[in-house]
Amino acid sequence: MLADAGTVPRRKLRALVRRCARDPAWFARNVLGLAPWTMQTKIAESVRDNKRVAVRSGHGIGKTWTAAWLALWFLYSFPPAIVITLAPTWRQVRTVLWGEIRRQQRTALVPLLGDPKHTILELSENWYAAGIATNAPERLQGIHGPHVLAILDEAPGLEPSLWEAVEGILTGAHARLLAIGNPTTAAGPFYDAFENSKLYHCLHVSSEEAVEVGLVNPEWIAERREEWGESSPLYQSRVLGEFPSEGAAALLSRAEVRASISTAPPAEVDHYGIGLDVARYGDDETVLAIVAFGRGAAELVALKTWRGADLMATAAETRAAAREYDVRGEHIVVDDTGLGGGVVDRLAEDGLEVSAVNFGSRARDRERYSNARAEILFDLARLIRTGKLRLQENPDLLDQLGGLRYEIRADGRVAVVKGKGQSPDRAEALALAVREGAQPLAVTVGGVGGAS
Repeated sequence: MLADAGTVPRRKLRALVRRCARDPAWFARNVLGLAPWTMQTKIAESVRDNKRVAVRSGHGIGKTWTAAWLALWFLYSFPPAIVITLAPTWRQVRTVLWGEIRRQQRTALVPLLGDPKHTILELSENWYAAGIATNAPERLQGIHGPHVLAILDEAPGLEPSLWEAVEGILTGAHARLLAIGNPTTAAGPFYDAFENSKLYHCLHVSSEEAVEVGLVNPEWIAERREEWGESSPLYQSRVLGEFPSEGAAALLSRAEVRASISTAPPAEVDHYGIGLDVARYGDDETVLAIVAFGRGAAELVALKTWRGADLMATAAETRAAAREYDVRGEHIVVDDTGLGGGVVDRLAEDGLEVSAVNFGSRARDRERYSNARAEILFDLARLIRTGKLRLQENPDLLDQLGGLRYEIRADGRVAVVKGKGQSPDRAEALALAVREGAQPLAVTVGGVGGAS
């Protein structure tokens, strides 16, 4: 256990290891120099006393910090132990969880055996900890030992096949499993651990509990309550640590949309932005939205729609609007998906460079959003909800905004789902129009918020 145990009598060393084994909180305080709070200690003691432990929580309770401490506790308290950590992404494994493992091991109050590398801390051939991000269950084959701990970090995002494979490494006499994460979806093995299984000892920690010990700022909770609403899936999962209600939730309430309509005269304008959502034939509309920005707010100035026009006519209409409102190229945002690419190319041929966005591409904030469409529409909803974007009386636009729905995927990212009926062309054109020009506004754009 100790890096330099030569001067420590063997009897005292064995007593130290036994003390650590029976009291993980003592190990945290006296070996690692940590100060766990009540719920973190409860999680640790549950892992000590139960074969399988599942913890659902809100943001900010110290999940990763606790998982790192328990990985080190088990590794050093039960030699020769094997600790395997799993997470949905390589970043979560190497940077987040193993970043904390490396930090705690190297700053311990007493020098500990081993030198942790990126995702491995090897003390001997059969005594080690390792981090894995994989969708290949076969990578867990052959892992066996008298003392094994498996840590499933951000557990709701792991494939069911990996949960099944983990059971294969829990066959030893002293095996433990810790599954911990935000309850993002009411389905899958993590949900079943709480709802349908008698094998798990289950714990629940909300972000509100972490306020009392200073881990979560109460202002963050108040902001999330105001932004998302207490009944929203995001608030249920990320703050309360509860499984969200089944089904997609409204991105904006009808009341929030109606409250954004303004009859006040336009404010002083700093610049304009254009958003273009392109269609060609059928029921879908091509929509060109023009938004004015100035004095910390934005306002929808015009919404032009047409059906059936060819791409050359659409490009001409866009050029005319850019000239009329003196819009710079970076503030002209065009949906590049499908037919929109032809409009982008035509405008470029005419010397008008624009910002092209593919709704199906990766979001800027890949950790929070499933694709660019979700990120762009969430940014739009935030501007409307916080009163930073004023709208016109336009029944079809208002209906589309009130009809937007989102859900939290198993990997914790949010997706705006396709609804029935009319495509939200007007809402998407408006979202594109504020994509670049909204950055100077006094509102956080590009994240669903909060501590992790």
